[in-house]
Amino acid sequence: MTRSPDSLDIPSMFPSPAAEAVLGSTTDTECARGTILIAFREATNDLWGAEGVRAIGERLPQVVREETLDVSAVIPLWVPESYVLAWYEALWHGPCEARRNSFDTFLGRMLDCGFGRVRKAFLAFAKPATILNKAPALWRHDHTHGTLCLESLEATSARVRLTDHPYASTSLSCIATAEIYRYCASLCRAKNVSELHYRDSAGALIVRLRWSL
Repeated sequence: MTRSPDSLDIPSMFPSPAAEAVLGSTTDTECARGTILIAFREATNDLWGAEGVRAIGERLPQVVREETLDVSAVIPLWVPESYVLAWYEALWHGPCEARRNSFDTFLGRMLDCGFGRVRKAFLAFAKPATILNKAPALWRHDHTHGTLCLESLEATSARVRLTDHPYASTSLSCIATAEIYRYCASLCRAKNVSELHYRDSAGALIVRLRWSL
């Protein structure tokens, strides 16, 4: 039977029962999947080479550098979210030179490294709604804490809320989170994808996405 593009499953992208079991055994430390930082490292090397890697290493706390960047580092299954935040700061003040366009370019390349060619090909056949409906499950797959909710979804717009998580606590992590969702939507059957983000009075991160078809 032939399935429509929007019914296609993107391989290795959604949580499995085994992954959910791992989440149930984590500690109270807020953690992200180590594969995220593997993609960070690959994207840094692709964009800026050894010089960029060195610039980031000079700005990372010693423990983060040793566990995520050094040649001998074997990134574990889960890493503290504070490591991701440290990478954002090192990127922004290092090879990105505090420029939003350079930071966005890194985030896009990082996602390309994480998705791989096969999953990117599947995304090209999907509508933004297909991916956004999966966003809460994808969040639970990659993070031990925080709640991501798809608050609204229209034909050409959506609103996502992230609560109880460090990514909603700093301007740079808010920028990164919003751009990640904008870029993911842009890989789908959508044009002119834009984002507007802000923190509400309760401290939650709100990301509004708009696109044309």
